Amino acid sequence: MAEFICKLGNEAGEIIEKRFAADNKTALKRDLEGRGYYIFNIRPAAISILPGGRRGKIKQDDFIVFAQELKALLKAGLPAIQSLDILIHRQGDTVLGRLLQDVKEEVITGASLSDAFAERRTMLPENFVPALVAGERSGDLDGALKRFIELAKLTSSLRKSFRKALYYPIFLIFLSLGVLAIMFAYVLPEFAKFYEGFHEELPAFTLVVLGFSQMLQANILIILGAIVGMLFLFFWWKSTERGERALSRFKLKLPIAGDIIHKYQLSQMFHSLSSMLSGGMPLVTSLADLERSAPSAILADDLRLARKKVSEGASLHESISGTMLEKDLAAEMIEVGESTGALSEMLSNVATFYDEEVQSRLGALLSLVEPVMLVVMAALIGTLLFAMYYPLFNLLGRVGA
Repeated sequence: MAEFICKLGNEAGEIIEKRFAADNKTALKRDLEGRGYYIFNIRPAAISILPGGRRGKIKQDDFIVFAQELKALLKAGLPAIQSLDILIHRQGDTVLGRLLQDVKEEVITGASLSDAFAERRTMLPENFVPALVAGERSGDLDGALKRFIELAKLTSSLRKSFRKALYYPIFLIFLSLGVLAIMFAYVLPEFAKFYEGFHEELPAFTLVVLGFSQMLQANILIILGAIVGMLFLFFWWKSTERGERALSRFKLKLPIAGDIIHKYQLSQMFHSLSSMLSGGMPLVTSLADLERSAPSAILADDLRLARKKVSEGASLHESISGTMLEKDLAAEMIEVGESTGALSEMLSNVATFYDEEVQSRLGALLSLVEPVMLVVMAALIGTLLFAMYYPLFNLLGRVGA
């Protein structure tokens, strides 16, 4: 996420300047225009070198607890302002607490709950604002929040499973890097000093390894500076629209992992669309809201194209044909849902099918990563040890002869 400072005109004729976070300038412009603002100027705020710029992002589990509490308070018949007061007191001086305070002030001035949260949607789970909109339009805010909580729990469970499965491979990576660093910094230089005393000509492979070790020690600060500079440039490039699109395409083209990422993104989008349609939102409006919270610029473009075709009278399965939204049996199942009048249920079934497939394939992929990492780690360390001990074995062989 990147931050932008926007000079805007609202429907009351006022000119305001506010700060927003968005994936890129184009997406932010579409979002603001969709909310009825007249845009005078959009300029980037300070560049963040942190991955994704999510310094103000609220933790998923904390937000799920908040949504459950909000649902319970509203179901008990409390007005929105009184419910927010209770939740603000409970949250205290936290990111979520300050956000709720801002939301309450806007609701007091007459804004709807969904509009007040929409102003800060980049800090929230992507499905929350569409759920509020669907609930307010259908008059079933309690049901909309219930569907959001179910989806958020499912998403949180998938993310936790993914992170838990990555712990051991990441541990192996850092262990390998640590062992290699110790060998290059301490072990190899000692071997180099040892061989200097024999005045023997070393094998070419051993000379290459020792030369690489000496180069690392002599230029360690330059190398570290270059790595930091490359990371800074990468995150800056990633924050641009061109970089975001290129990175999205790269992720989807990765062997094995690209298909898993694609299906995970589609599952989240179809869950959200199903929730909005269940809440009574029109299909075109649902696609517009989904477009603003799409996980990538590529899928946002496909959603925009599908929304345009649907608004012109085409069916949903026809509109997504030939786009990245059409995957495996998705179009066929959506067509069945449209023909039977059960589009929301069929979208939920498609999303659940992708959830199960993502978990299955992710488990299989990570089960292969661990032995591959062990083999690579053993090969690297074994190669270094062979390069160091091979001359010694040769020397001992000649002495024995």
